[in-house]
Amino acid sequence: MNDFSAARNGVKRRNGFSLIELFVVISIIAVLSSIAVVNISARSKLAKDVSVKNNLMVLRGAVSRYYAVNSKFPESLRKLDGAELKNAYLKWDAANASGGVAYDPKKGLVYLVDNNGAAPVARDLKGVSYAEY
Repeated sequence: MNDFSAARNGVKRRNGFSLIELFVVISIIAVLSSIAVVNISARSKLAKDVSVKNNLMVLRGAVSRYYAVNSKFPESLRKLDGAELKNAYLKWDAANASGGVAYDPKKGLVYLVDNNGAAPVARDLKGVSYAEY
């Protein structure tokens, strides 16, 4: 249909989008972006929990290697060598709690404690107590 026949039949030609159409598109974009933000936030918290577990595993592995070589446990975690062991590993910051790392040199146990030195009572995103790590 050309412009002349449309005008003759009383039909107006539309240019662009109506406000309703724009509102619908903007609403859809807003919903999708809010879903993405929630998903990214949850993944970030999960990554913190995984990082705490991995750091604890590295420390426990270093204690085991020290014991295998020296037939005794190190007197402190600072006695351990290795590029992967830094002071940052002696503190932890997870999704729902934070604290420090405690070490029992008699048993060679490495475990998490909260900022007061007690076993953490908070739970990670999967419902597991940080004390069970």
